[in-house]
Amino acid sequence: MQLEFSTENTSFFREELPLIPMAGDVVGILPENCPEHIGLLSQLVQDSAEDAYFLAGQYESDEGSYYQKEDALKYLSLNPLKAETLSLLKDRLNLKEIEYSQEAEEKLDHLLALHEEAPENTQRLLRHCHLIDLLKAFPGVLSLQDLCSTQGEINRRVYTISGIKRDE
Repeated sequence: MQLEFSTENTSFFREELPLIPMAGDVVGILPENCPEHIGLLSQLVQDSAEDAYFLAGQYESDEGSYYQKEDALKYLSLNPLKAETLSLLKDRLNLKEIEYSQEAEEKLDHLLALHEEAPENTQRLLRHCHLIDLLKAFPGVLSLQDLCSTQGEINRRVYTISGIKRDE
């Protein structure tokens, strides 16, 4: 994959501190959830009064970080849906003896059965499932901390600059 970034009109070329990117420098992509998804998440998760939420990192080398509620919603990984989130949801449903639509429960049971049969195939299947769709089917069952501990943080991307094309 090749990405091209324009450094025209960016802080790279501020007069006070001219930072000129060079081959070998690193560019980070730090994604955030869109405001619409943040609003939906706020409505669909169980309300909790925690001061900070721990979002697990996506890589073994990334231990994770604590965030305030708004930032936790901003950086929560929504896709792919994790099998751990499904299992926790099923446990919460059993514990609270909550009944939801038969169709939603059947889909959840089907996904969990597939995971038990072939866990290695589950991530491929869950890549096409979105957390918000699951929360719409089962609103108020999982807390934000539940989601933070199972879904983790959005993957950050870091790219090394391999070359710079300069206009002369």
